[in-house]
This record gives sequence, structure tokens and C-alpha cells, in this order.
Amino acid sequence: MMIENEQHIDELARSIKFLLNARRGKFYPNKNYGSLLRDIFLEPKSEYALSYARQALDGIDGVYVKSAKLRNNNYIFSLIINGYEREVEIKNDNILQWNFKWNEKRLFR
Repeated sequence: MMIENEQHIDELARSIKFLLNARRGKFYPNKNYGSLLRDIFLEPKSEYALSYARQALDGIDGVYVKSAKLRNNNYIFSLIINGYEREVEIKNDNILQWNFKWNEKRLFR
């Protein structure tokens, strides 16, 4: 029974990672699906990430975002899922920052 519960928790963690990676407002059937993690431009980024992750996961029973850290340009979220602690890593590949760097290189050639 314990192994089955652990597998369920791991499956939920994968679903949460998918949800956090999705851009909020871009999923046609549900405009509230996803997160605003890709829209973080101000410091402290980890505090904004924590707030946006909590907003995205607010309606899911048994899920609590304990903390968020920025490590190697990735967000690391510590989650409590039905009493089990898990970490989820989300790549911080902010599109606007990438475009700015690309344009900067192009301007100075």
C-alpha cells in the first residue's frame, strides 16, 4: 500500500511540474491553468516564483508549495503533497530575456 501511495505522489509531482511549466492564460479550455513563472523579471525572483507557484496550485487539495529557490537559472520548488515532501525543478528559460540577448548580439555585430 505504501509503494502505491508513493507512486501516486510521484505522478502528482510530474503533473504539477507540467502545470507550472504551462503559461497561465494560454490554455484555451481553462485560462487559469498554468503559472506566471515565465513573466518574472524583477528581483527577488525566488519570492515571485513562490507566489506564482502558490497561485497556480491554489485549487489542488493536499498540495502546498513550501519554498522556492533559484539555482543554476532553474527554479527548485519544495512541495508538500499529501504529507510527502517532493522537489520539482522548473527551467527558467525566460523568452523575453533570450530575445533581448539575441537582439543585443545582433546590434553590435
